[in-house]
Amino acid sequence: MSCLEYGITALKVKHIIICGHYNCGAVRAALELPCKTAGLVNLWIQDIREVRDKNADELIALENGEERWKKLVELNILQQVFNVCTSPVVQQAWDFGQPLSIHGLVYSLKDGLLKPLTQPITSINDFEHLRSTDHADIEGLSKSILTHMSFEKAVMGSRGSS
Repeated sequence: MSCLEYGITALKVKHIIICGHYNCGAVRAALELPCKTAGLVNLWIQDIREVRDKNADELIALENGEERWKKLVELNILQQVFNVCTSPVVQQAWDFGQPLSIHGLVYSLKDGLLKPLTQPITSINDFEHLRSTDHADIEGLSKSILTHMSFEKAVMGSRGSS
């Protein structure tokens, strides 16, 4: 978060790229490594396990383990896009009109290609447009962010009036 804050506030970066890759060992571990296995790796992959658990029905429905692995890579990237878009430093930059785009991409080690998972996100308003997309994962990300932001506005708004 300190790197993100420095990049946005001091360097005024215009693009933040959230990029994961297929065949990620950490994602495979989140699918296969028992939680009770000793070692720090379990701490490192806990966030991925949370994404796994949140999307368990969708992942279980995939019959092929490789497809499950690939899907969790993509879902994890979308979760990280959510985390960055809802971070205070990004929210503040957007509130002040600072040009800032968040990109969610996945890299294929197999063919060297980057696949965009999201269109560039330049403000919270972009999520209104993404709410009714044909891509269920993007639609879910959009609804999560809008719910998150509307809850904060409702809570903050009620604090200001009391």
